[in-house]
Amino acid sequence: GAVAVALSESTLHIPSLQTDNFGGAKAMTARLIELGHTRIAFIAGPAKLAVANVRLQGYMAAMVEAGLTIDPHLIIEADFLQSGGEQAAQHIHQMPTSLRPSAVFAANGEMAFGVLLGLGRLGWHVPQGISVCGFDDLPMAQLVAPALTTVQVPVRLLGRAGAQKLFAQLKGEEVSDIETLPTKIIERGSTAPVSQ
Repeated sequence: GAVAVALSESTLHIPSLQTDNFGGAKAMTARLIELGHTRIAFIAGPAKLAVANVRLQGYMAAMVEAGLTIDPHLIIEADFLQSGGEQAAQHIHQMPTSLRPSAVFAANGEMAFGVLLGLGRLGWHVPQGISVCGFDDLPMAQLVAPALTTVQVPVRLLGRAGAQKLFAQLKGEEVSDIETLPTKIIERGSTAPVSQ
């Protein structure tokens, strides 16, 4: 028979490997809270994408655990594209000062760059005026200024674990249905303690 391994949330009954999207988003949000941020904007991905929903849930879980209010004004739905991040930056810029976030967590790398670029163009200073972080440690994360704090997804591990599962299946071994690989936070220059 055919042998397949899915590298994301999958509805097919084949072994799937996925990133700990919930845990990664929760840990990144908790890190921002540790830095003193309480008004944290979350730039969410499209609601129809499972991965976007799970990352949003991770953000909300960290906020609730810290006893912080989830402000619906600070959850901005975008499209996982850089342009969506730029529009989110515009939206934040237009908020009344009292409602503005002190940190922005974009649910993927592309949107995080968009937020950085958009805020920069609007005269914001990162991280002095606002902290920015993302998810998915894209190669560009180290090339932008300031370099981006991000949740690192174990892409190489994902590939390696995928290959191991495939070989195990080919040998007729039982493989677990879903395996979640851990993420880690890479802190760079785009996040800082909240400025009073």
